[in-house]
Parts: sequence; structure tokens; C-alpha cells
Amino acid sequence: MTAYSDARIYGGTGSILVILTVVPTVGWVLGIAGFILILLALKRLSSELGDRHIFTNAIISVIFAIIAVAVSAILVIVIFLHYVGVNYPNGFSYMLGQSPNLGTVNWSAVAIALIPSLLVTWIFLILSGYFIRQSYRSIATKLNIPLFETGALIYFIGAITVIIMIGFLLLLVAQIIIAVAFLSIPDRVSATSGPISNA
Repeated sequence: MTAYSDARIYGGTGSILVILTVVPTVGWVLGIAGFILILLALKRLSSELGDRHIFTNAIISVIFAIIAVAVSAILVIVIFLHYVGVNYPNGFSYMLGQSPNLGTVNWSAVAIALIPSLLVTWIFLILSGYFIRQSYRSIATKLNIPLFETGALIYFIGAITVIIMIGFLLLLVAQIIIAVAFLSIPDRVSATSGPISNA
């Protein structure tokens, strides 16, 4: 198989697995596997097309996405533990049998305190969306497959609007388009005219 057919298989399969992230229980596992396959596809395309920025931008995007999840998780945990009244000097005592009294928690204050963590997550998701868009735009140009550009644009808009929930739907739509784009990659590509064969 050529590098392009490898990218088609890895990217197409990976994108479908990412779409299946919505599946209960096992979805997150499928999503992680999907992202790994997509990175493999982008690595193959980056090398074959002689454009290191394709893979570099994808890696930067993943790093920002990981930071978004990590920072958000840490802030949420710290805020929750603070408002349920955990005694920090004594450690997580409630986990050893002393349950917190959730009935006395000021949940309005918790919600307000969570706003900064949501904003931080949002900012990093936008940065992640920007860099993955740059990666897909390069592929769209070099392979002459406009679907990569379309999917990348919708993905970026989805990252921006995820804070008002509609972004999640746009991210799903973008991933479907990107899956189709990957599956549209031919076995051979002309350096000057883009795709020339699917045989």
C-alpha cells in the first residue's frame, strides 16, 4: 500500500471511531483509539507531502486539547472539594468513610466558581481547533480535496461555539465531513494536480 492509502485507512477509520465517542461506556476508548489513528494518518501525509507543519500543527492541537481537559478537571475537583468542606490538612477524609454533607453545599456558589474553569477549557479548545484547522487546510490544498477545508472550518466554528452547546453538534458534523475527506484520498497523487487515481 502507498502512504496515501495508509492515510485513507487510518484517517477514515480513526474519524469514524471519534464519531463513536458518543456511545455510552466504551465511547471514550473508541475516541482515544480514533485520535491515535488520525495522528498516524496525518504523520503519513506530512511525510509524503513534505510538509512537516501538517503533523506539527496536529500535535499542537492535541496538546492544547489535553491541557483543556486536564486544567478543567483539576479546577472542577478543587472547587468541588472546597465547597463540600473537605478538610485539606487531614487529606481526603471523606473518602475513608466520612461522607460530605452535600445538603449544606451552596450549589449556586459552586456553579459561579466553575465559570473560570469553563472559560479556560473553552480557550484551549479554540486553540486546539485553530491548529487542527491549519493542518487540514494544508492537506486540502496539497491533495486538492476541499472537504478537508470544509470540515476544518466547521470544526473551528464548533470549537468557538461549544460554549453555547451548538458547538458539540458542529464538531460532530465536522468529524463526519473529515471522515469522508479521508476516505476520498486516492492511492496516488500528482505533485502538481492533486489526486489522479483511486485505483
